[in-house]
Amino acid sequence: MASISALTGRLTNEPVIACFLAMGYLEILVAEKGIPYYSQISPIDPELGLGLGLDPDLLFQAIFNVRQIISTRYNKEVEKVLFFSKEEGPLPDKIGEEEVWQPQLKDLVGEDDEAFFWKYPELIGAPFVSEDFDCLPKQLKTTYLIQDLNKAVAGVAAAGLVLLGASSFFLVNERSKALSRYNRLYSATLAKKAQVDTRMPRADELKKLTLLARVWDSVRKEGPIDRLLYAIASHIPENVVIQEMSVKREGGENRRQETQEIPPPEHFVSPQSPGMESDSGDKAFYQRPLVVHLELYTKGQFQEVKTRLQRAVNLLGRKFAVSNVTMKYQEDQDRGYLHCDLLKQEVKGG
Repeated sequence: MASISALTGRLTNEPVIACFLAMGYLEILVAEKGIPYYSQISPIDPELGLGLGLDPDLLFQAIFNVRQIISTRYNKEVEKVLFFSKEEGPLPDKIGEEEVWQPQLKDLVGEDDEAFFWKYPELIGAPFVSEDFDCLPKQLKTTYLIQDLNKAVAGVAAAGLVLLGASSFFLVNERSKALSRYNRLYSATLAKKAQVDTRMPRADELKKLTLLARVWDSVRKEGPIDRLLYAIASHIPENVVIQEMSVKREGGENRRQETQEIPPPEHFVSPQSPGMESDSGDKAFYQRPLVVHLELYTKGQFQEVKTRLQRAVNLLGRKFAVSNVTMKYQEDQDRGYLHCDLLKQEVKGG
């Protein structure tokens, strides 16, 4: 974390979102001027997305959520997004609607080393880590300093050999202590990892959560139903009344909701999604557009009623694809009726 943060600080003074893919997990790190602000780690399903084990839609949503957290918590707007990966395969130029930033690397690495840069950013950034984030024990750094000194002394006179022998004894002792500390930390880390693994969702549960996330994304893109109702009401002429209205999915049946069991998540997901192929070839639930059946009426003389209802059709046609239009007039009641179907299109603004 400290190394990648330091690396982004060498590339730009602006805040950066760095996505790092390695060994079955994805880390999203936010840093500015070498200082890490936020980090989140998520396991990934190797069966999903991009050839890198990632679903681009979920990654785009994750970046959006992190950007919202940074904006709320630190009042910072993050524009640049970097993508590093230890996996084989080309890095993406774009994630959903998000352009991946391509910084100039000539001041850091040569052209032949650019692939190494994107695969091991923690090694490239290590020399630039601030002392404030240096977590190495002082004794361990002293050990490595003596090793470097010994390498320099090894090639000189016999007096240097004496110093080398003395320092080697010290190194063996310090190495034994460092190894013991390492083994304790390693065992503690494995124990914590086991605890985390028990709390992580299983692969089948994670797949269902992924499907539900796609359902929610479909609902969000479709917009609230009150916007649809407002669009209809605002295109009905004066003195024309909505007598009845029903909404259904194109190709669906009008059945009472309480008579149906809640469908599984697969019912809502595109049949073209990986592992979600449909034998019938039907579109997924939220891929089918909404169809509104509308019944209008207005009172008045025949010509007046006809003009109003025709105007209603023309106005609704500005927002919807209008079909199955039928009109009738009841002379004994001086009342005219209009039946039509509206195919929901994108409704902007209201």
